[in-house]
Amino acid sequence: MHRALLLFSGGLDSLLAGRIIQDQNIDVIPIKFVTPFFEPDESSRVYAREAGLKEPIFVDITKQFFNILKRPKYGFGKAANPCIDCHKLMIEECVSLMGDFDASFVVTGEVLGERPMSQNKSSLKAVIEQYENIVLRPLSAKLLGETALERAKIVNRELLEGISGRSRKRQKELAKLLNIRKFPAPAGGCVLTEKQFGNKIKKLIDLEMLNTDICKLIKRSRTLFVEKYSNILITGRCESENQMIQDFANEKGLVYFMPKNDKGSYLLPVRAATDEEESFFYAKITASFNDEKGKEIEIVLSDNSQSFYALQLDREEINKFLFT
Repeated sequence: MHRALLLFSGGLDSLLAGRIIQDQNIDVIPIKFVTPFFEPDESSRVYAREAGLKEPIFVDITKQFFNILKRPKYGFGKAANPCIDCHKLMIEECVSLMGDFDASFVVTGEVLGERPMSQNKSSLKAVIEQYENIVLRPLSAKLLGETALERAKIVNRELLEGISGRSRKRQKELAKLLNIRKFPAPAGGCVLTEKQFGNKIKKLIDLEMLNTDICKLIKRSRTLFVEKYSNILITGRCESENQMIQDFANEKGLVYFMPKNDKGSYLLPVRAATDEEESFFYAKITASFNDEKGKEIEIVLSDNSQSFYALQLDREEINKFLFT
């Protein structure tokens, strides 16, 4: 029996691609790559199991992904999304794992024309380069060149699909035919395609502050950039986000700013303040997100080394620091 590695997102396209190949008496192993932007999730296991596929294997590619994020060969999309480079990286990483699993080819759920930047014909061709005879896209195979896998009758081309475009009508029909009843609704796409978040990531890259922990934090909190100090500030918007900042800072031995009245945001500078003037400015920002308005707020450092009485900045000034 032949074996294939499935580039698995957990979405309907990858579920269908896996089943189309598995139903041709080929052993399919789903591989789900993870980074701070697409993390391991229990739902992927559930969807794979409900579709009759094996449980996905999670593989961390953060280091490799950061490298392309800093220098994307094919550039970014509308935000900080290096979609073509990302697809290329995942296929290359899947190919590199073939020997570990005794697999003979890689399957993806890509659909021609479904995403204008990364799934047009030229992009699909660019991301496989020397791997074109061991990478199969079952959902659009009949619209693409015949692969060596099909010529060798390892897979039956007649049982593959010729889907193109953004409509999911045929995918839903296939789901019914294959008895795949549980699958996620179409998502808005990768978080890196979001303008505000993308701007945060680009700033982290510019400031050479890009790392896994900070990326996870800024996904779940309010973020500010203070040009005067070339620094990024992370603040909580609710109790759970304050707790997240506190837990992270305590784990890493970092100092954060907090209101003594505990009625507002905690604030964590990505890079520690270098002098008292800078610290006082961060105290004023912390005070600005406090529930008590119109008076000085006592702001303390989490290590109890300093405290400040700070007036709040006006909303217009604060807005200058927020990412948009």
